[in-house]
Amino acid sequence: MGISRYAGDPRFQTCRLILLGWTGKSRRDVGKAWQEIESIEKQDSIGMFSSQWSYFRMVAAMTAARAGMKDSARAIVARVHADSAAHPGSPVRTEEAYVHLLLGQREEALALLREELRSDPDSRDQIVRSPWFKDLGPDLTP
Repeated sequence: MGISRYAGDPRFQTCRLILLGWTGKSRRDVGKAWQEIESIEKQDSIGMFSSQWSYFRMVAAMTAARAGMKDSARAIVARVHADSAAHPGSPVRTEEAYVHLLLGQREEALALLREELRSDPDSRDQIVRSPWFKDLGPDLTP
C-alpha cells in the first residue's frame, strides 16, 4: 500500500526486500532479493541507503540460508565482512546471528548476540523478544 500511495519514495522500496529476508525460502526469492537490492541502490542517487549496504546483503543471506543455499549465504556474510571498511554503517550483528541460526550455527549466533549485548545493553529486550531468537532465551544470559 505504501509503495502505491507514495510511488517513488525509496523508503517503501525496502519493504519488499525485508519481507523476502523474513519469509523468502526459494532460489527464486534469493534472485528477487538481489533484484530489489540492485533496484534500491540504483535509484538511491543521494546515498540515503548507503549505510544499509551490509544490512541489505544480510537480508539476502537470510533468504539464501532459508532456501538451502548454505554456501551462498556464507559467501554473502564473508563478503559483508571483507567489504565492511568500504561500506561503513550500523553493525549487523543481530542479522548475521540470524543467518547463522538458519545455517544451524547456534554457537556463532550466540557469540554475535553476546557481542551485541555487550556493545548495546539496551538491545536486550528487542533481542529476547525477537521471534528469530526465541529458542535462545536462556542462553543469552551474560
